[in-house]
Amino acid sequence: MSLTKVEKLGSSEALLLHETVRKLGKMGFDITPRQLRHWDRFGLLKPFIDESKYRRYNYDDIDKAVVIFILNKVLKISLPRIKNILVCMKSEKELQELLAKNPLSFMTKRRNANGKEEWYLKRELSDDIRGIDSSLNKFKEGLGIFEKVFNEAQTRFYKELLKFQKEHHKE
Repeated sequence: MSLTKVEKLGSSEALLLHETVRKLGKMGFDITPRQLRHWDRFGLLKPFIDESKYRRYNYDDIDKAVVIFILNKVLKISLPRIKNILVCMKSEKELQELLAKNPLSFMTKRRNANGKEEWYLKRELSDDIRGIDSSLNKFKEGLGIFEKVFNEAQTRFYKELLKFQKEHHKE
């Protein structure tokens, strides 16, 4: 018997909606309560609902919110595509269970070049995988440029600091 989200959570570990927003803000992510509620309605982020009907988020939910925020706001990936991405990011065990229930939900049948029908990964998932790969490559390129600019700025800063120290030690 597997534990439900309620049993895994524990009331002492769960954060209310506004506490979650505050925690995300401290982490540097400008995520609003409205966004969290929207992601819940869209099926991207499902918090535990307590007896008082309050949304409660655990630390896995917070990590997932960060991933959704980065994919949507930084990489500009649409919410339907993020939903597909999150399905792909599930643990191997969860994917095996999902495939056991409905293996064809990920697949589509088409004719190959020889006219024979074959099963393929759904086009949206294939497009999403290519899109993620492209976004990651752009992110890596941007990160490389950022590192280069940061290192140059750091070098200039230390040179200026050394120059400043030399000038003031003469006095």
